[in-house]
Amino acid sequence: LESSGLLSAVSCFVVDDLNKRKLVHSLKQMNYIDSLTGLKNRNSYFKRLQELQKSQQALGVVYLDINGLKKANDTHGHTYGDSLITRASVLLTKIFKNDVYRIGGDEFVVILKGSDFDNRVDLQMQFDNQINENMSNGDVIVSSGMAVFDPEIDESYTEVFIRADKKMYERKMALKALTAQ
Repeated sequence: LESSGLLSAVSCFVVDDLNKRKLVHSLKQMNYIDSLTGLKNRNSYFKRLQELQKSQQALGVVYLDINGLKKANDTHGHTYGDSLITRASVLLTKIFKNDVYRIGGDEFVVILKGSDFDNRVDLQMQFDNQINENMSNGDVIVSSGMAVFDPEIDESYTEVFIRADKKMYERKMALKALTAQ
């Protein structure tokens, strides 16, 4: 076999096939994983939204936004801003175990299901306590708003997201008022 070159050809094919699979896997990762934080990205989030629009399952949404990122970037540079983003992502994944997505520059979404959904009130309290601590020690401040799917009033996931977004902005304004004092 080896003298005919067949073994060599088969061997190249196997290596090439393995390399192609690795490349496809890497491309999928790049398409669905945020390169800065390692979280699921906006593409992954929109893919998940398509699944959620079809389901009526019990779920919650936490919409989050880093306070003062633009000012931090303008004052300290983008490397410092990136460190705020990565610190925020670490904080989120310490508290929330389910689907955590970075959907924009300083915007994140957590889809609460399973144990995170069941423990959502406690998790939100843990998160708020951590943010209060961060305000005291000068660490990253992240505003959050949570909403829960209610089949009585919600026709789609979008309505839950809009409520979570509104609550996040209310929290952002409250935190800004506290930091201005």
